[in-house]
Amino acid sequence: NPSKHDLRDLAVILNPQPTIECDKLYEELVDSAVDLLTMHVGSQMYFMIYDTVPTATHPIRKNPEFAGALYSRLKGEKSDNYIAKAFTGIGQRQHVLANMEAKSLDITEIEKAI
Repeated sequence: NPSKHDLRDLAVILNPQPTIECDKLYEELVDSAVDLLTMHVGSQMYFMIYDTVPTATHPIRKNPEFAGALYSRLKGEKSDNYIAKAFTGIGQRQHVLANMEAKSLDITEIEKAI
């Protein structure tokens, strides 16, 4: 934990010169932070997909049950109607399933008629 005296000495040695370019410096810091975050998330995603460490459990690409397990884990005990209202993209799933069921009923009726 540096003392105030040490920090003052460091400031004298560095001799910062105030400039008007604070906005540019801020933008560069934000860009740098975004770049680092992107690289970190990308490396984590790569690890999750390929999981090349010798002690690896199972990478996502070799686990066909991953999507269903993740959906069940995220959904929890919430009803399908709640999910449909909260997340319209996931709610679209109900509409697609209903359409598929109606079409399969139509196909069954046509097969019976033939």
